[in-house]
Amino acid sequence: MPYKHNLMNVLVMLFTNPPEALRILAVMFAGGFIRWCMGADAGVIAMLKAPFQLV
Repeated sequence: MPYKHNLMNVLVMLFTNPPEALRILAVMFAGGFIRWCMGADAGVIAMLKAPFQLV
């Protein structure tokens, strides 16, 4: 699903509506992090999942 806003729009919005801009930046960052995790090797993914696994 593509982003509704591009980075330049969000940076302009940062001066007019900071809470909304920060929320959008957080979503964009989370999406990039998830995409990075999906492309990472199994060791990195296991390291990130380890704290959330139940014993």
